[in-house]
Amino acid sequence: MLTSTGYDLGTRRAVVASGSVGCAVLVAMPALRKTEAETRAAVAQMEPIMAIEGRQMSDRDKDLLVDLIRGVITVGEVAVIIAREAGYELD
Repeated sequence: MLTSTGYDLGTRRAVVASGSVGCAVLVAMPALRKTEAETRAAVAQMEPIMAIEGRQMSDRDKDLLVDLIRGVITVGEVAVIIAREAGYELD
């Protein structure tokens, strides 16, 4: 019997795959929460790297990234927000 474990950073859950059919079980893990100040400091540390690459992040994008890292919003919600801001009509 095959058993594999891992940690999904996006969902903050342990992933355990077991058996020959490869069914996956998600196990709730305690969230690795950061304060807003800690998260904003981490995002600020990325700015010099982005500047070297010739890129910059708008304040709105920084806010979205902070909320995403903190678990306030999901990747799916960010995708919807970005699509709407780009003018796409969504259901």
